[in-house]
Amino acid sequence: MQIYRIESGQLNLRLGGTAAAFGRFDALHRGHMSIIGRAVGYAEKHGLKSLVYMFENEPAEVISGRQVKSVNTVSKRLEILEKAGVDIAVVQKFDKTVMNMPCERFINDYIREAFDAKYIAVGFNYRFGRGAEGTAEYLRDECRKFGTEVYIEEGISDSGGVISSTRIRELIADCRVDIAAELMGRYFSVSGIIVRGHHIGSDRLGFPTANIKFPKDCIVPGYGVYITTACVKGRRFPAITNVGGKPTLNDGGMLIETHICAEFGDLYGERIEIEFCEFIRGIRKFDSLDDLANQLKKDRDRSEKFYITKYAGGITNE
Repeated sequence: MQIYRIESGQLNLRLGGTAAAFGRFDALHRGHMSIIGRAVGYAEKHGLKSLVYMFENEPAEVISGRQVKSVNTVSKRLEILEKAGVDIAVVQKFDKTVMNMPCERFINDYIREAFDAKYIAVGFNYRFGRGAEGTAEYLRDECRKFGTEVYIEEGISDSGGVISSTRIRELIADCRVDIAAELMGRYFSVSGIIVRGHHIGSDRLGFPTANIKFPKDCIVPGYGVYITTACVKGRRFPAITNVGGKPTLNDGGMLIETHICAEFGDLYGERIEIEFCEFIRGIRKFDSLDDLANQLKKDRDRSEKFYITKYAGGITNE
C-alpha cells in the first residue's frame, strides 16, 4: 500500500484514476469498513486504484478546542487498511487551513486534480469544506457534473443505535470492550514498548508482567482486569491485563500491565500489542498477597479457556 502524508497547503499529488473513500475513519468500525469496501470493490471491478483519504487527528479538536482521544493510532489504521486491500492511503492533519477551505476548492484540487477520483464512497453524515457546509448530497450533486459517481452509505445500526466512533469510545471507557469489538469487527487494542516495572508481579506473586505506558493520544479501557491476547515477537498468546493502579501493593502508578500465559525471557524494549477481549473485574484491594495471587490464577485460567474457545484446536501461538 502506498502512503502519502499531506502537509497543510502542500498538495503535490497527481494520482491517475482512483476509487476513493473519504472520512475521519478513527475506529474503522463496521460502517467505515463498509464504505471502504465499496471503494475497494469498485476499483477492482473497473481497473482503478482504491484510495482512502483520512485525517490524522480529530477535527473537533481544532473546531472546538476540546481534546478527543483516538480509538486507533494512525499506524494501526494504516495496518487495517492494508489488510482490507486498499492501494493508496492519504493522511492529512486537520488544521485551520483545511477547516476554512471552500468546498469548491476541495472538489477541484483534491477530487479532480490530486486523486482523479472516478468514484467516491462516503458516509451519510460526511461533511467537508468551510464551516462544514459541504454535505454528502452536495458532494454527489457536484461530482455528477464531471462524471464522478458518489455512493452515500447509510449508517449501520444495531440495538444500541447507529455505530459510530463516539459510541465506541464510550464503550471502551466504560469497560465494555466486548461490545466495542462487535461494532468494530475486531478487538480494540493498544500497543507500546515494554518498559521496566517494580518486578513485584514476578518476585512476589509469580505473575511476571509486560508493562507499557498509557498512550498519550489514544483512549484506554476503563480501569480493571481484562481477558486479553498479547501479540509479541510475531506470535499471539492468551493473557490477562490490568489497567490502572495496584491498591493491594499500595502502588498508584498508571501502567498497562499484561501477564502473558507463556514462558518468556527478557522482553524489555520489545513492542507488544494487547487486544482487549472481555472485562473480568474491577480493581480492588485484597487482604493479602496470597489472596491476590489466587485471584490472578483464576483470571489466568479464564483467559486460557477463552483463548482455546476462540482459537479452535487449542493455543496455536501463531
